Amino acid sequence: NTLLAFAMASPACFVIPPLISAGASMPEMGAAPLAGFVASMLGIISCYGGLFAVLPAYVADIYGAQNAGAIMGRLLCGYSAAAIAGPGMLAALRSRGDWTAVSDLATKVDPHTFEKTFGAPMENLQELWEKKTVSIQNLLSLVPPEMGVVDPTHTLYATTFYTMSGILAGAAMCSWLVRPLDQKTLKRVVDMRTASSSSSALKK
Repeated sequence: NTLLAFAMASPACFVIPPLISAGASMPEMGAAPLAGFVASMLGIISCYGGLFAVLPAYVADIYGAQNAGAIMGRLLCGYSAAAIAGPGMLAALRSRGDWTAVSDLATKVDPHTFEKTFGAPMENLQELWEKKTVSIQNLLSLVPPEMGVVDPTHTLYATTFYTMSGILAGAAMCSWLVRPLDQKTLKRVVDMRTASSSSSALKK
């Protein structure tokens, strides 16, 4: 059901960054992190496809078949808004991860070497990064090999996946809290609407 789809997708998103990190930094684990990554991604994709399959029936069960059409229309408007806002949010999170990695690598580079390479002092790091002059790869080439710094590229989407995991956990909680209206409450709402419609008709 809908709750299961949200509940499964949240931990699947949460475990992806550790799996990527293990695959990048622990070669002794072999293909296990890759297998876990593929399984998690398949689970996430299946949950989103399954959610669309069960959502109309879920809405009809909770709110009644007579209201399902109108409510599904509102839900699809929400999906459309998410489709517009989501990519921008994810791109901002990815950019934040890139900046974090660049600023961390810059602390391991000699300031004189940095200024000689990029023609600007370390204080202009953010401006150089925004102009794509400074990147993870060209900073890595300036870090002394004896420091044993690992390429942080695999961490760029960690914040994105953790954020998505939190959003999906919140969606699962909201879905769990949804309950069908009891018959007394439903009758009272129907009576109020009927009375309101009758009053409007009399005024006309």
